[in-house]
Amino acid sequence: MIIESAFAARKYAEWSGAIPEEHFAPAVRHVLAESKHREAVVVALKQHWVIWKTDALDLVINCLERRQGWFFEPAVKALGYFREPKAADALLHYVEKHHWVPPYLVESLGKIGEIRAVPLLLKSLEDWSPHVRQAAATALAQIEHPAAVKSLLKALEDSESDVRIAAVAALGRLRSLGAIEPLVKMLEFEDTKHRCAVVKSLGRIGSPEALSPLMALLSTDDSAVREAIVEAIGDIGGKRALEPLIACLHDKVHSVRHKAIWGLGNLKGMRALPALKKALVDNSEEIRRLAAIAMRQLHSRKAIPALITALRDKDESVRSSVIWALEEIGDRSTVKKLIPLRNGSVSEIRGAATKAINAIERKLTEKKKRPRVTIRF
Repeated sequence: MIIESAFAARKYAEWSGAIPEEHFAPAVRHVLAESKHREAVVVALKQHWVIWKTDALDLVINCLERRQGWFFEPAVKALGYFREPKAADALLHYVEKHHWVPPYLVESLGKIGEIRAVPLLLKSLEDWSPHVRQAAATALAQIEHPAAVKSLLKALEDSESDVRIAAVAALGRLRSLGAIEPLVKMLEFEDTKHRCAVVKSLGRIGSPEALSPLMALLSTDDSAVREAIVEAIGDIGGKRALEPLIACLHDKVHSVRHKAIWGLGNLKGMRALPALKKALVDNSEEIRRLAAIAMRQLHSRKAIPALITALRDKDESVRSSVIWALEEIGDRSTVKKLIPLRNGSVSEIRGAATKAINAIERKLTEKKKRPRVTIRF
């Protein structure tokens, strides 16, 4: 199929989801190479989901070099999806020649991940435009170059809120231990958006050093901040993370309890079992389902009685998660409790129970077949 007009290009783009990719990609390439309709070329350049598969990098670079207002921005954005050194070369050459760095060009350099762009991005962190500075911080994080840390720490003091938040996120992605102290100081901000960004980055850095200031902030009335803190504590992990996560299972806000259960499941600490048993009878179906999943991750037979009781839960998704947990634990005693469910009226539960019974029996059979090794001294 060939696109010959701007109107047809728009229609083609609109319905592209129903058209096989093997037809769409050649059409995009054809427009970039042959079409005289500038609107059609712009539409083709915007097909980011497929343009990088069209072997049309040279054609996109050509659109960039034409420097026409219609083509320039979509061409720059399209180059970011090729993730090839040649695409970065074209963008860097343009900047060197024309001394102009729009934010979307910075974004494309970040997507490409070309290390040679780092000097330009560091310089862009001091650009007069806050949009360029924000894009530069994000791009440096995508490239993950350690040389960016010093400049990003300086950007934490930027006059623009969005730039500071982008720098916070970048430092978290770089997992810079040197950023912990300045990030902790930023927890003093009253703004929810700032606090959540800082908390998330501290969680990504993953240092136990951040646990104390995070736990101290759990008393805040801001539920969004509490939710972010609970997730960060779970990400950091360790023995010290257990108690605050258990305490947050009683939080009045559903989303906070949700994050606490996930965190406990990831910690796999047996001291969390009593709290997870209580969560298994929570009023919220989602909390009960997550509690079953977390108990599955514990791999402990001590969880079996509570899980067996939860097989009678009124919610189908909870029962499915409970069956999954019992399958993972793999204890012979649970098979007789699962057999009635295999013959039940709900197809999803029948399928889950059948799968669990087969998995448990297979595991037990394999265990019997393992040769015993006797070591004599």
